[in-house]
Amino acid sequence: SHGTTVGELDPNMLFYLRSRGIPETKARQMLCEGFASQVVDQIEHAGLRHYVASRLAQRLGGND
Repeated sequence: SHGTTVGELDPNMLFYLRSRGIPETKARQMLCEGFASQVVDQIEHAGLRHYVASRLAQRLGGND
């Protein structure tokens, strides 16, 4: 629902973000983070959820 399907980003979602002045790299990052957060948010153990979210942010470059 965040513009990703089996490894590909939805070009329409990417266009939408780009048309609002978001650089392509950041737009791709945002779409990936949105997709991944749906999975991470389902982790019940708070400590593990925080760890996975932190590692994911590092991996995607979302430290800002």
